[in-house]
Amino acid sequence: MYFSAHNNFDRIRANQILETERTIFLSERDAQTVFDLLENPPTPNQQLLVAVDRHRAFIREHNRTAE
Repeated sequence: MYFSAHNNFDRIRANQILETERTIFLSERDAQTVFDLLENPPTPNQQLLVAVDRHRAFIREHNRTAE
């Protein structure tokens, strides 16, 4: 019985920690900045475009080896 109750307590505590870590508190100004960026995202720079190409190539290669 002790193991079961203790295990359940650990699970509840772990969920509480995860929920706390998922919450992000922003100032009003920071929140407005996030919303502005979501509504008007900047154009991707060359480094981001290269990273996207590398990621796509990685995914294609990974999918081939998984078959």
